[in-house]
Amino acid sequence: MPIRDATSFWVQRGGRLLLLSSDGKRLERLLAPTSLPPMPGLWASTGIGDRLFLVDAGADSVVYLSTGIRICVVDVASGRQRLLFPDGVIRDLLGRPVSEIEGIDGSGLSDWQLFAARLVSADRLLRVYMRHPIHGSVICAVDARTGAAVVTQSGTWRRMGSVMYQDEQSGVVASVERDVIDTPLVVSLPNTNTRLVIGVPAGATGKFGDVSVSPDGKSVAVILDGSALYMIDTNRRTSRKIATGAFFKPKWNSTGKSLAVIRLGSAGERAQLVDVNPVTLKLSNIVQNVDDYSIVVRKTPDWKTKPTP
Repeated sequence: MPIRDATSFWVQRGGRLLLLSSDGKRLERLLAPTSLPPMPGLWASTGIGDRLFLVDAGADSVVYLSTGIRICVVDVASGRQRLLFPDGVIRDLLGRPVSEIEGIDGSGLSDWQLFAARLVSADRLLRVYMRHPIHGSVICAVDARTGAAVVTQSGTWRRMGSVMYQDEQSGVVASVERDVIDTPLVVSLPNTNTRLVIGVPAGATGKFGDVSVSPDGKSVAVILDGSALYMIDTNRRTSRKIATGAFFKPKWNSTGKSLAVIRLGSAGERAQLVDVNPVTLKLSNIVQNVDDYSIVVRKTPDWKTKPTP
């Protein structure tokens, strides 16, 4: 029987996480209450949706590493939950406390704020995105299986990068260095020394934000905060505006034929999860009232397709 990719969405709506079908109309699963409430940007799902990682945002929804960090891992099928760093102390695989970030001596973990968490590298690493008022932004990682911080030989927390927004597919890396006006989007192409440096389009307002690279590496979706959603063609080295409006968190599906993104509503309206067709530029609503989301792709039998003889 032929196998196809079936897409679903973990959707955050308030303090609940719902697994919805690709059209957003069918509820596949409602996650039982967790020991840590989901907060936008501070939870992540594996690519097949079998595990969820939720970061404790504290009473004021701000995570400072100096006061500790707790991550709850939820097994969706059984409902079992366990805490990484139950005492709030970040530790390596040998259980030793981690108190410094690679290449940043003397500051320890003081004043470092965690603002996002994402699963990468076939769900084996949970990347944590942090920023500091003096040292800027940095990306470190936690082993998603053991909960251990990924460290250097000297025991410091290994830096996986220093950009504000970054995504990688098929060797193509797209990144935005800083969360400020006039910082360009940089696209590095595989097997060459080519780097595309793309500035904010003339006449546009805002700053580049989150990015997402298509599975084949040929297209990069990038958000111009408060203004528009743009598409970069890495082969032709051109850019075009997909839609005007306030968007965040773009993410391609496994086929690269559609792009999911959250569109913010006007005053008094809740955000929507929408599907973008990069060819026709058509936008269609998937789910109303969304705070955050994650794409889930599972292999399922394709009962509509006849097997190849």
